[in-house]
Amino acid sequence: MKRFIFLFMLLAGVHFSCRSQDSIPEKKYEGIPYRYFIGNTSFDLPPGHGYYANTWLLGNEERIGLDEHLSVGGGIIAGFVIIGIITPVWVNVKFHQRVTDRFYVSAGGSYTGIFAIGWVEDFTFSYGHFAMASAGFTWGDYDNNFSLNVYKAFPISLFEDEDEEGTGVNGNAWVFNPALKLKISPKTHLVLENFVLTENILSSKEFQPVWLTGIYGIQTAFKKSVWEFGIMGYYQTPFENYSGHFLVLPYIGLKKLI
Repeated sequence: MKRFIFLFMLLAGVHFSCRSQDSIPEKKYEGIPYRYFIGNTSFDLPPGHGYYANTWLLGNEERIGLDEHLSVGGGIIAGFVIIGIITPVWVNVKFHQRVTDRFYVSAGGSYTGIFAIGWVEDFTFSYGHFAMASAGFTWGDYDNNFSLNVYKAFPISLFEDEDEEGTGVNGNAWVFNPALKLKISPKTHLVLENFVLTENILSSKEFQPVWLTGIYGIQTAFKKSVWEFGIMGYYQTPFENYSGHFLVLPYIGLKKLI
């Protein structure tokens, strides 16, 4: 009798365990894993999936996956709404490859056209365009990861208005973009992102020292969107007679799956 009771309890326990495992909902990632604030991760963007990113209302970008290794995108920073501010427009392509379950690599290229409108004394319009190559890697998973991207600019033409001081595209400039994402709640991630520019990438005539830009804040998921809040710090190192420059601004952004 005791053996029968023990066997019954054992079978009931196994059945309950199976039912409990079946009833556990599948874990779902909350957020958009393909971007930090501005920089990209190297995670695969599935075919037909994409996202829209907005920064400070003026910056707009969309990206969509073509297949499991290739994605394309484009965007604009609508500086034309503020007279005298440049307006970059770009298209890009990116190749991404999963090496292991926790290590991903990527490489890409982009073409950017830059337009500038001035209206101080006389109406002026100038433009230029350049190409950029990039390579990077991501280590980790969707919730906790670290990425490093490296960018190199290749000038195609300077601005048409070459009398304007400091215009052009600097082919000697390199951009390094390390970024870290850490999960701090079911829907919120802490994001620390930095950009290091070896020279002024938009100036081939006027050398400026190293630029250091950091964006630190959070990404909070809401349905298929991610709201971003943080601070953006900008610093130029001193050089010769240049004393350096430091500026801190609030940062706000939005990303949405499409």
